[in-house]
Amino acid sequence: METTNLRPTFLTILCVLTFIVSGYQIFNSVSSFSSAEMAVDIAKDAMDEAKDQIEAESGEVPGIVSKLFGSVTEGLTVENVKNSAIASGIGNVLTLIGAILMWGLDRKGYFLYIFGSLVLILSPLFI
Repeated sequence: METTNLRPTFLTILCVLTFIVSGYQIFNSVSSFSSAEMAVDIAKDAMDEAKDQIEAESGEVPGIVSKLFGSVTEGLTVENVKNSAIASGIGNVLTLIGAILMWGLDRKGYFLYIFGSLVLILSPLFI
């Protein structure tokens, strides 16, 4: 009598969701990288419009709001958007490969999946 390793239901659900989400996010990362300049321009225009609206409604922009807009605008560069897209793409590729390995019940896939998740969580702190 042959014994086969059956994949647990939770692992099957996790892998299928990872296939879908990681695939979408890889596509999203490529799209973000290729359109970084346009995204930065649109975001900066939106920030300027919001600042103008606040100024029109209250007469002046409060100091904390001005600092907030300034720090967001400083961090919103094409280089940062591209670096974020690269980090996201790498993390999602790692989680996708990990899920593929876990689908085949390979234990190394779990560690690759965890490492990819850590890349996705920690990369914004360094960009």
